[in-house]
Amino acid sequence: MNTIRMIFLDQEGRVRWGYKFLTLVLILELLLPVLLVFVSGFGLALSLPAMRERGIVDAAGILAEEYRETAEGVWAICLLSIQNLLLTGLCLLFGRLLLKRKPGQLGFRGGFVLGAKELGIGLGLGAGLLLTASVLIVLSGGARIEVSGQENLSSWLLGYLALFVLVGLGEETAFRGYAMASMAQTENPPLICCFTGLIFGLAHSANSSFSMMGFVNISLVGILLALLVLKTGRLWMSIGFHIAWNFAQGCIAGFPVSGMETRSLFVMESTGNALLSGGGFGAEGSVLTTVVLVAALAAVYRLYWKGNNT
Repeated sequence: MNTIRMIFLDQEGRVRWGYKFLTLVLILELLLPVLLVFVSGFGLALSLPAMRERGIVDAAGILAEEYRETAEGVWAICLLSIQNLLLTGLCLLFGRLLLKRKPGQLGFRGGFVLGAKELGIGLGLGAGLLLTASVLIVLSGGARIEVSGQENLSSWLLGYLALFVLVGLGEETAFRGYAMASMAQTENPPLICCFTGLIFGLAHSANSSFSMMGFVNISLVGILLALLVLKTGRLWMSIGFHIAWNFAQGCIAGFPVSGMETRSLFVMESTGNALLSGGGFGAEGSVLTTVVLVAALAAVYRLYWKGNNT
């Protein structure tokens, strides 16, 4: 009995953190996909009559050719938005039921002014680092930048902005809020930052054009964001960073966002080695982004430890 107890419980009688962390895997790999199929399928069924009436689909539900490109983009935005709303809800629910933590204990705390300030810092940091990496990629000859000239750009940018807000909310709730809370009992900040960062990198492995450099850079971003959460005790800065990083990468600089194409103000055309340009995975696949992230990580790491030793 004692042996069995030791397998599941630590010396203080708490469920071992590894089992708690596995519930995040359960959410991501089982509950979220199942719920997404049901919710998106239900939404599609509700919208079909209106789409038939407008000629977007025919009687058999086949998409009209002239709407195909637009519909695919809109569907991707809607599907990913629903996915991240569900992810946020599931993590908050399981955080309350299994981890016994309220939303505030997962990082959603602080007054409006403090939250807005940290969100703004995160937005500036995320956009600044991504655009710095983009400039380095262009200057190195890895890519050439041009004005996109795409039609209806403002509407698309608003749609992608809404999407990236929800992506930032969902992924930060999961990989920083829930994941770090499940490991809190280790009382080991380096382990918490590195492990959650690596898992964050692995979580993107199914994305289009995923590469080893993509894994390295997304893991570095994960470690950086974990440090920000440890420093502040809140998610606002990491959420802001995540939103701005994705939006600046896809909708301003014109890179794929972790392999996903978006509409953008500019278009980046790869002209050099994929190690410099990032290839089909975007700026996150570039070694120059690695340099920027390592420098940022060193600065934040120093700030974190300085703040904890004064």
